[in-house]
Amino acid sequence: MQTFYDTLTNLAPDAFNDVVVATVVQVEGSAYRQPAARMVIFADGQSVGMVSGGCLEKHVVQRAFWLTRDGASLQTYHTDAPSDDGLTLADIEHNFGLGCQGTVHILFERLSHANAAPLLDTFAQVMHTRTPQRMATIIRATTTNCALAIGRHVALADGTDLACGLGLGDGWRLVKRTPASRKSRHSIEHWQQTNMTQAQQFAALVETIEPPPHLVIFGAGQDSAALVQLAKWQGWHVSVVDARADLAKPSRLPLADAVLHLSLDDIEHNAQPVQDLLTTYPKTAVAILTHSLRQDQVWLKHALTATPLPLYIGQLGPRYRTEQLLTDLAHAYPELQPIFAQAQQTLHAPMGLPIGGDTPEAVALSTVAQIQAALGQLAAPTLV
Repeated sequence: MQTFYDTLTNLAPDAFNDVVVATVVQVEGSAYRQPAARMVIFADGQSVGMVSGGCLEKHVVQRAFWLTRDGASLQTYHTDAPSDDGLTLADIEHNFGLGCQGTVHILFERLSHANAAPLLDTFAQVMHTRTPQRMATIIRATTTNCALAIGRHVALADGTDLACGLGLGDGWRLVKRTPASRKSRHSIEHWQQTNMTQAQQFAALVETIEPPPHLVIFGAGQDSAALVQLAKWQGWHVSVVDARADLAKPSRLPLADAVLHLSLDDIEHNAQPVQDLLTTYPKTAVAILTHSLRQDQVWLKHALTATPLPLYIGQLGPRYRTEQLLTDLAHAYPELQPIFAQAQQTLHAPMGLPIGGDTPEAVALSTVAQIQAALGQLAAPTLV
């Protein structure tokens, strides 16, 4: 999401007509990418993002501008492997014979200032407010009503139904709502209006666009660089905090979105900066790797008492070290003991999955994988 938004906002004003956006809008069966996956395609054949695992990209790039010569276009691609008997040339062209047993519906739209504005405005709202936003995209219609043009985007406020958001007036009803794929949290809404002469229908992808996960790394040591890099590859927002001024320098971790120096004395008198870091994003993960008992104790205390609680808290080091940290916290703050006990459900110590390896890169890989599992609400093995 972050990469898509950055790519479009960095375009020159006169460059929009040389850009096509391909969006996965619906999936049946198995597919590598899920609905709302987006790819930006430039006239010179360059692209950003993916709509499959690499199977469809060459075809998508080659056809993107031809498919949108007369406006937005919805295309269907089959990734099963049937016999060619009885298939027409058009059938074969859209059947990739990959054996994945899936069908992928991709919307192609040529950008302009008019149709890009609702799309970019919605993404900008998500990025600036750090709150999820709903957006609908018309993908099929049996009417020439310009309000229902394929590819039209409209932001939907909470509680606003699609017909109202599109300004369609009375007479429209929601016929059915189905998941956009078996794994998707997005949906396809089917609407219908019946008048004296004909029934008009349209379908739209209704998606919830969420801000990227926020990874807060406490500790700006040498091993943090690999964790920052891997998290950024995931498209996460990354903040690094350290109480040591000589380490908390943006020049040392240039890939991080923020590198902050917060002294322990300052935090003792005003903890608001830490609480803001831990609670601003709806999906926050914490990794503590300062290699300092004093710092770890302070940052772990704030992570365990944050409201709402981070989805993931990881503490580097052996389990007995973390147990000692928790014991020390319980003695220092007995009134917080119930909170500490309840919050430990999201605490992973030792931090990371048991994949082997002891390099900073291996630790970063195991940590990011464990965080991803927590974000996806999946059970994963833990280190011992």
